[in-house]
Amino acid sequence: MNIKIKTYPMKTSVLVLSTISILIFTANSALGQNDTINQIDKFNRKQGYWTKSYPNGKKAYEGRFKDDKPIGEFKRYREDGTIKVVLTHNATSTYTQATFFSSDEKIAAQGYYIGKNKDSLWQYYNSNAVLVYEERFQNGNKHGRYKQYYPNGKTYESIPYVNGQMHGTLVQFFPNGLNKTVVNYTNGTQHGNIKVFYEDGKTRVDGLYLNGLKDGEWKFYSDEGQLIETIRYNKGIPENQNQLIEKMNKELDALFKNAGKIQEPSTESFLERMGSSPY
Repeated sequence: MNIKIKTYPMKTSVLVLSTISILIFTANSALGQNDTINQIDKFNRKQGYWTKSYPNGKKAYEGRFKDDKPIGEFKRYREDGTIKVVLTHNATSTYTQATFFSSDEKIAAQGYYIGKNKDSLWQYYNSNAVLVYEERFQNGNKHGRYKQYYPNGKTYESIPYVNGQMHGTLVQFFPNGLNKTVVNYTNGTQHGNIKVFYEDGKTRVDGLYLNGLKDGEWKFYSDEGQLIETIRYNKGIPENQNQLIEKMNKELDALFKNAGKIQEPSTESFLERMGSSPY
């Protein structure tokens, strides 16, 4: 006797729903075991993965927290969706590495924080990703050697800082690498010998500062190396006036007016333009 068993094919929709259910269950299980989203514990501390969005739906930031402290990689974005800054937090300290990006997502600045204070080496780049200047910090204060560069990468200016003040020998260079200006600072004030040079290396000015004031014998030379004038200063007051020398003095003072300062942009306006503070 032949027995025929009638079979009924499973509907495609049932298969799809079953597959989706399995995927959802798997995803939820993984999430439950390994992660949370925008969660706060009973002590009102952020825990796990956090993300926020702008009103336009673009992601504003994403990162992870442990006991209300960011850990690992933390990213912030602009409203157009481009990356603004990537922070890498040290899990065992308050040390953070920061990389800022321009609107076209090129590296604009990079450095380190201790807490919210700059620390160690910071470097800044122009729109062509060429290093413009660098500075060093110790817990928020400039500490170490500051350098500004020509577009070809050669050093334009080198200044030592101690606890936020220029302290030591400032040197400015011509594009050919020869010294342009050499002057000494003590606790932020010009103090000690100063020399200014012509581009071919000949001495232009040789003098002395005493607590920020011209003092003692100052010698001025022509571009041919001949002594033009010698003026003796007494705490900023010259013993004799000379119109040519006064003009040179104004040029000299202008050399130091912006020493260690980037006028366009300054360090802080640079970061603000790139996306403000990361905190």
